[in-house]
Amino acid sequence: MTQSPHTHARHQPGRHRRRRTVGALALCGAAVLATTSPAWADPPTNGSFETPDVTNGTIQTFPAGDPAVAGWTILTGTIDVADRNEWLPPDGQQVLDLSGTSRGAIEQAFPTTAGAGYTISWSYGSLMSVACPGGTRTATFTLNGGSPVNVSVDGISVTNPNWQLASTTFTGTGSPVVLRFTDTTPAGNAGPSCGLALDNIQIVPDAPVPIVNPWVGGAALGAIGGIGALGFALRRRRITAPLAA
Repeated sequence: MTQSPHTHARHQPGRHRRRRTVGALALCGAAVLATTSPAWADPPTNGSFETPDVTNGTIQTFPAGDPAVAGWTILTGTIDVADRNEWLPPDGQQVLDLSGTSRGAIEQAFPTTAGAGYTISWSYGSLMSVACPGGTRTATFTLNGGSPVNVSVDGISVTNPNWQLASTTFTGTGSPVVLRFTDTTPAGNAGPSCGLALDNIQIVPDAPVPIVNPWVGGAALGAIGGIGALGFALRRRRITAPLAA
């Protein structure tokens, strides 16, 4: 009479021991791999301009040198932080207008990992009101003082800032990188207090760089591949071996 699979298993010495060994080795390999982590640029502090928290439905102006807008340095002129629910910010409840009572500029530095690729993205539009009529708003974006990237927006209304999305990529050097936004809206186009609005500035890695603990060497990583092959071979043998009569 043919034995059942359960009876057959009991008559294969060492089968469970091999399974436990492979399981232990796999766990060891997982522990080794868990020591790796991707390179990452700290997302810009206050990238959606939620700090300071201005009164709901109002606009607050900050001059150059004022540290109130967390994470950002106001370099020149003035900027506005606006809380307007009807404007539907791309992220959070607040946005930044690059022109308060005069054309403003802001910047922030962030660390990078040498050789890692990064993408910077941001949303931009314009806040139209009685004091800020329609028209084209313009600004420049620069990275580490490089060539400026020009952005502009028009087709706005009181309830629609016509939000657009822009992005650019670069490779980290291991040193801090400075991103800067400068309002360039012509004075006669929309008045000195109507500039380009910003929100949802993000920095993400394109090519994570593994950071391996010093004790994890090539031999250990090679062993993980061997463990995987061994586990597959044993699993395949168990599946294809005929049952004893």
